[in-house]
Parts: sequence; C-alpha cells; structure tokens
Amino acid sequence: MSGGVGGRIALVANEMVAGWLTDGGDGPSLTYRSEYLDGPQATPLSLSLPLAEDAHSGEALGRWLSHLLPSRRGVREQLASECASGDARPVALIGALGADAPGGFSWLPERALRLARRGPSREVLALAAMRQLAAALPRDPLGASHPWQRLTLGGRQPKTALLRESGSYGRVLHATASSHILKLPVDVEGVELSDAALNECFCLLLADALGLAVVDPEVLGFDAGAALLTPRFDRVVDEGLPGVQRRHVESLAQALGAGPAGEPVTLAAALSLLGAGGGGRDDQRMLLRAVVIASLLCLPGLDASNCPLALAADGRYRLLPCHGLRSLAPSFALLGSGDYLPRLGFVIDDRRVALDVIDATLLERVAREAGLEAGSGRALVREVAERAPQLLQRVRRELLGSHRHPAIEAIITHALARAESLAASLGH
Repeated sequence: MSGGVGGRIALVANEMVAGWLTDGGDGPSLTYRSEYLDGPQATPLSLSLPLAEDAHSGEALGRWLSHLLPSRRGVREQLASECASGDARPVALIGALGADAPGGFSWLPERALRLARRGPSREVLALAAMRQLAAALPRDPLGASHPWQRLTLGGRQPKTALLRESGSYGRVLHATASSHILKLPVDVEGVELSDAALNECFCLLLADALGLAVVDPEVLGFDAGAALLTPRFDRVVDEGLPGVQRRHVESLAQALGAGPAGEPVTLAAALSLLGAGGGGRDDQRMLLRAVVIASLLCLPGLDASNCPLALAADGRYRLLPCHGLRSLAPSFALLGSGDYLPRLGFVIDDRRVALDVIDATLLERVAREAGLEAGSGRALVREVAERAPQLLQRVRRELLGSHRHPAIEAIITHALARAESLAASLGH
C-alpha cells in the first residue's frame, strides 16, 4: 500500500473514464470527458459539480474533495506517510486510496487504469485473517502492514472495506467494489472507541425502530474488541450483473457545497434541497425525524456528512439511509454538564443549537418554514417522545439480552430524560 501517485487521476464509472482530476499550481481541477458527457447515463460527481465541458476547480472542488478524506489532520498525515509517499494533498491521497471510494466512481491513477478493466476480482478471507488484522490494530491502526487491507476514506474511526458473498468475507482487488464497511475498535488521537461498536449499533437499531431509514448494523467480536459491520449505502447487488455495483451517491454536505469537512450546513438549506428532489416532502420529513432522534440520543455527529443522497442520470436525487450514529451520552455522563453542551450537527437561525434545545415549538417552526403542513413538526416530536421509552428497553433486550453495558445504560438514561422533555414541550 505504499508508493506515491503521480500524474492525473481518472474518474472511472462502469469501466469508462468519466473525467480527469489533476493538481497543478493553482490547486485541483476536475474535467468531465466529452465522451462521458454525451452518454445516456452521464451522472455528475455532485450536484455542486454539475456536468459541464468547462473544468471545475477552486474552492468548490476543494470543499467537495475534503469530504472524501479523514477529518482529522493526524490521520491524513499518517495515511500519506504509509500510502502516498508522504504527500498529504487531497489528490495524492485520493489517487492512492480511491479505487473503492464512496459513490459511483473509482479514482485511479492513469497508470493503473488497466486494473479497472480486469473485471470483478476478489479473494475469500478466512475469519482467522480478519482476527489477525484486529489483533494487530493497536500497533498498526491503519492496517498498512497487511497487503490485502482495503482502507476507506473519510470519517474519524479506522475502518476497512470488505466484500460479503454467500456468507463469506473477502477482500476486493483493483477497482472491484466492496459491499460492507468494518469499523474497528481502535482509539484515534485520544478518542476512546472501545465501546463504539455497541454504541453505534444500539443507536442505529433504535433509530430504525423510530422510523428513521438507517443502514443495518451487525456487531462482530474480536480479541481486540467489538467491531461494527454495516452494508455500504453506496453499493447495490444486481442479480443480472457480476459482483457489487456502485451507486452514484454523495453526502448532503457535498451536494450543498459545504466545507471544509466537519463544518455544519444550515438545516433550512438541507430541507430546501431535499424538497426539490425526487423524495420531496417525504425526504424532508425524514431529515426532521433525524433531528428529533439526534436530540433524543445525543447524536452531535448526525449531520449533513452522514445523510447520503442517491443521484440519477435524469438529475433526480433522493435521501438514502443515514449512517454513523454514535451517541455522546456515555462521555457526556462522565464529563458532567459544565460548560459543554453537545450541539446539533445542523445550523438553525445562524447558529448551532444545543441538542437539548430541540423541542416541539422549534421543530414545528422549522417544518413550516420548509413548506410542510401545519402540525407536522409537532407530530414528529409526539411520535418519538411517546414511542421511545418502550423501544429503548426493547432494543436493549434484542442487542444485549439480560446483560447491562455502561455505555448503553448511559444512552438510555439520557434518552428517557429527553423523551420527557420532548413530551413536555408539546404543551407549550
């Protein structure tokens, strides 16, 4: 996994070069190829980078690319040292690690294009090989010593991409698409993640029970700790085609041209974009449901980066299942309230509001301003507040049986208190 990336990077879709990414003295530049633009299935990389003959460059492209990369500078620098000959520029990192990047395109150095034409290539991994990786993670957090390791870009937590077929796990080679993401129990830059798999699994299951579209989680046990396995929202299985197919996807943050990575977008802008898409009012209500659940479970990380959109060649787009839901309640319980208030991952009224400020009055106003029918915001709050207490206990039993886990108990305690507050706000 070592070696730098020189020259231009090909943007590949369905074995066709759709465009080129270069990095000159003025920064990165993206150009769609005319052959791709003239094709019937031409789909833009992003709503913020539409199909055009002229090159995309400057701040808009730089912001979009930043969302493909790890948000922590230290992780990017470590990736650069191990995978891109020390070059931490976005183009270098994407060229080194972008063969299985999120979305419908592969990013391949020009000299590696022949690999994209070899067809699906995979190798079954024994469970022992996966355990070997997990055992080595404390001293090798990026897995760079494992030649089969397929790293994924973006986010904070170390993770690897796998292919699951007929109950077996495998590695994908060259430009073959993976199907699942395995999040690994490794602390990053002082962030303790040993309970992250159970935490995220519980939050995803609870959110699903409360009507939010999310990816399906599965917890796997390793000697190094619990890991979380989830299907990739940007991959689909087509019985008429070999392997796993890529889906044209980007995050809400990328579609809105937000940046740099981690910078919140306004909830009004997100709702406006969804209202103009193929999902219309349904997608708007789903995003508002996500906001209420973020308040319930203390999910400051539920933001525009974790809300993906599926893009179609006809210009339509729809909201896909959310991912990356991990509660801050366990840490918040240890820290105490103090001056620290977890905040919503979206901006409302030009500021990031504290999660415990979300209530029926605020959500109703936001819903009305987005053009939704009167009472829709309050109805969402009522539904979540009334159903949460029973569902919290049910999901705990399904996940842990009769056992108790401190992190899950902290989430439940916080959520029960928030459910009471949300219910009380309905009387205002």
